[in-house]
Amino acid sequence: MQITRLSPNDQDDFLRFISSIQQDFLRFKNLGKSHMRRYLEDPGYQLLVSKEDETIAGYIAYRIEAKDKMQFIGVGVGQSHRGTGLASRLFERMLSETRKIRPLTIYGRTWETNQASRRLMEKYGLRKYRTIPCDRINGESSVWFRRLFR
Repeated sequence: MQITRLSPNDQDDFLRFISSIQQDFLRFKNLGKSHMRRYLEDPGYQLLVSKEDETIAGYIAYRIEAKDKMQFIGVGVGQSHRGTGLASRLFERMLSETRKIRPLTIYGRTWETNQASRRLMEKYGLRKYRTIPCDRINGESSVWFRRLFR
């Protein structure tokens, strides 16, 4: 399995991948090529994709906000690759890509009921620091996590 940055040639494949997993847990609004341009053109936004046989199997997105702050935006893994450790490999690659930035505070949020995402962040030492009640599109709460890497 190969992990690379999203390239302009991957856009259509990535949008198809997102469409295939969206019903499971994602609720993107207006995700299209214009939105993807941010990840291709803004050096602060990063989107890594994992490919198997040229097919996208998963992704991780993050944003470098300042010289010492990064937002973990999200991770998604296709149905056939869940439970294989792919999300962990993507998270480790994200950490590897940002290893030179120290100190670095990484923060992110997830749905309160998204146990897989919560476990992933906790596995890498991010700790829950707040809950925002009923702030999601379906009325669900967000749980925020963070960690300072030195």
